[in-house]
Amino acid sequence: MKKTVFVITVLMLSSIFITAGCEEETDTRKIRLIAVENNRLKKQLGQCEAEAAKQKSQIEKLTKEYEALQQQTSDNTKKLLDDILGKVIEENQMLRNENQSLKEQLQKPVEP
Repeated sequence: MKKTVFVITVLMLSSIFITAGCEEETDTRKIRLIAVENNRLKKQLGQCEAEAAKQKSQIEKLTKEYEALQQQTSDNTKKLLDDILGKVIEENQMLRNENQSLKEQLQKPVEP
């Protein structure tokens, strides 16, 4: 009987140690897998941050180009309006002169 109890006790202790060893091995594997995943995610994060910085730089460049084009459009519009307005004023003055000349001719007596 003592032998049976001893054998059962030894078997139980052996199974406890084996199970504890497997759990420790599993924990170590989990830790390694987590470390590998963390490294992969850090690398991916670095790539995403680099891409974000690149896109931010591109946005700044395009914004400057857009502002330059807006300024150029504004300048061209102003120049075009000045040119058109200058021609309209010039033509208006010419018509006023012609109108004044015609008024003067109308006021002169008609000679038979």
